Amino acid sequence: MVIYVIFAGLKRKEKRRKRALHSLMEWYEIYKDNLLDDWNLAERHEPLNKIPPLE
Repeated sequence: MVIYVIFAGLKRKEKRRKRALHSLMEWYEIYKDNLLDDWNLAERHEPLNKIPPLE
């Protein structure tokens, strides 16, 4: 999945990056079903649903 590719490119040197990655993973866990729905819509070239941003 694309998320893995993004994470694989991150370095673990800075605390801010770790916190950002943790926040992103929390957001992903909350919205993973919505993300999958949007992925399926995109494959059919249909309009995507809005997903709340990471706060």
